[in-house]
Amino acid sequence: MDELSPEALPDGTLWGSWRVKRRAGYGTYGAVYQAHRRGRFHWKHRRSVNTHYQATPADDVYALGVTAYRLCTGIYPPPATDPSIVGDDGRDTQEVLVPPSQLKPLAPALERLILRMLSDRPQDRGSAVELASAMEAAADAAGAEADVPLNPSSRTSGVTSPPAPAPRQAGNWSGVLLPLIAGVLILVVESLRWEGFLAPPSGMTDGGTGGVADAAVEELPVSR
Repeated sequence: MDELSPEALPDGTLWGSWRVKRRAGYGTYGAVYQAHRRGRFHWKHRRSVNTHYQATPADDVYALGVTAYRLCTGIYPPPATDPSIVGDDGRDTQEVLVPPSQLKPLAPALERLILRMLSDRPQDRGSAVELASAMEAAADAAGAEADVPLNPSSRTSGVTSPPAPAPRQAGNWSGVLLPLIAGVLILVVESLRWEGFLAPPSGMTDGGTGGVADAAVEELPVSR
């Protein structure tokens, strides 16, 4: 099992089933990929191996989008395979990003937010503040489509009576959306730090970059 940063992989490198291990201070493109060398698919990173890349808050937004895609569909977006299936090197992967609604029922508003966070262009992903506002607005305006289970149970045979009317439950879509809002709020703190409003403690830096986990444990300065 090897650990390496995706920036270090040249185009065309063969890798098998892999998983992303969260690592504070590196953002999405600095996530650590653990892979078996006997893989069957070609992974081509968009960035040149010789180009130095400085992680930004936009990378953490992308990481949040990857997490949301995984929560809603059960798989990671390309080039990943399902990390829960260890040793399955023959598992198929997505060649291109498939909208999550093609894999599982999903509210259109949530899908748009996920695809926005997964945009190839960092400037198109939006800031943490914009995403937090958009997510809250989407949750408030969610209709009946938000009640569709992400993992519907198999149908049972036999005749059943119609269910009794019940108030709309928000446990399906909101169960995914609310953790995302919490994550974006953490990104707000991170964005403020990158914009210079908060000074990172000297002991909290990691190779000159900062991540979501760093921001979550930092203490805001107290005025006296």
